[in-house]
Amino acid sequence: VLLVDRHIEKNGGTSFRSVLTQAERAGHCMYWGFSQNSAAWNSTVHALLRLSPEAPPPRLCIEAHSYIDYGIPWRRRLRQLVALRRVWRERSVPMKMLLTVRFRSPLDYYLSFFRWGVAFRIKEALATGKGKGKGALSRHWNGAAAAPRRPMWGHNFSEWAAQVPNLQSTIMARGMAASGAEYYGRMHGGSRPKNAQKAWQELDEMLSAFDVVGTVSRFDETLLLAADLVGLPVLTYKYNRPNQKGGYRGTNADICPDREACAALIRELAPRDHRMWAKYSAAFEARL
Repeated sequence: VLLVDRHIEKNGGTSFRSVLTQAERAGHCMYWGFSQNSAAWNSTVHALLRLSPEAPPPRLCIEAHSYIDYGIPWRRRLRQLVALRRVWRERSVPMKMLLTVRFRSPLDYYLSFFRWGVAFRIKEALATGKGKGKGALSRHWNGAAAAPRRPMWGHNFSEWAAQVPNLQSTIMARGMAASGAEYYGRMHGGSRPKNAQKAWQELDEMLSAFDVVGTVSRFDETLLLAADLVGLPVLTYKYNRPNQKGGYRGTNADICPDREACAALIRELAPRDHRMWAKYSAAFEARL
C-alpha cells in the first residue's frame, strides 16, 4: 500500500496525521510525514518503480504537507505517482495506491486560516509596530516619527483577504503559497497565475488525479472511504482543536460580524475557490 495524503493547512490534516501515526504504531504502514526532501523522494520513487510482482509489497503512509512543494514541485511529484501507478498495473505488481486530499467551503477556509495564523500577527503589529514593512515606524526626512506603517496583512480580515485571492485553490496547487499568506500577508507572484482559465485547468487536472477529494465537513466519511479503498484498519483519530497562534481567542463572529458581507467579499475575491468547491463537493456528495 502507498497512501499519500495531501495536507492542506486548516483542512483536517493534523487529525488525518493521527490516523497515519496510529497505523504506524500498529504495524500497518511506515509513516513519512510533513515534508519530503527531493533526494529522499526521488530515491523512494525509483525504488518503488523497481518493484516486481514477486517482491514483498511495502506499506508506506505519506503526509505531504506544504513543503512537499519545496525543491520538486508538488504537481511534478503527483505526475510521478500517477506514472508509478501505471507501471505497477502494467507489471502486475500487487500494490495499491491511494491519493487523498480535503478542502472546505471558501469562506470557512478564509476564516479558519485568518484565525489560526494571521489575526494575532495583525494584533501584534498594531500594538508594537512589528510587521509593518521594513521597520516599526517610518520617519520624516528630519527624523521625526511619522504615522506607523500599515501592517503587512492589512488592518483586518477584509484587507488581508483582498491580498490573497483564491487562497485555498492556490495553496492546493502551490503549497508554499501558504507561508506567504500567513507570514507576509501576500502570496508570491509565481503562486498567482495570471491566466484564470489556465489556472483552473491545472487545478482541475490535478484534483482529478486524486482517488478521494473529500470535504472537511465530511471528514468521517472521507476517512471511511479511504479505509475501504486500501483496507486501512485504523479509524480513530484525534479531534484537533489547536490553540490559535499567538494566543488569539477571537471567533468568526468577532472577525466577520456581517457574515453575508464577508461571503460576498470572498465570492468576489476567490472565484476559483468557489468553482472548485461547487464541482468537487458535489462530486463527493454524489459518491457518498
